[in-house]
Amino acid sequence: MPQPNLWVLLDAPAEVLQTRKQEVSREETSRQRNAYLAFVKAQKYYVIVDAAQSLDKVIKKVEHAVAVAIAQVKSSRE
Repeated sequence: MPQPNLWVLLDAPAEVLQTRKQEVSREETSRQRNAYLAFVKAQKYYVIVDAAQSLDKVIKKVEHAVAVAIAQVKSSRE
């Protein structure tokens, strides 16, 4: 199965995540965040975007990361 050219993790401090999604305890939110960080950092190509920023900033950073990844794929095929 082909692997993604880029993994994007939208990350924020556990406290911020907990205010947005309260289905689990703060401890579980922290555990899940740490697991996602460990997983994505084990990948070859990844970017971690601070999701505590404004939505506009998050979108711009993700768009930039995707554009860079696309450019790298294109240049590697030439």
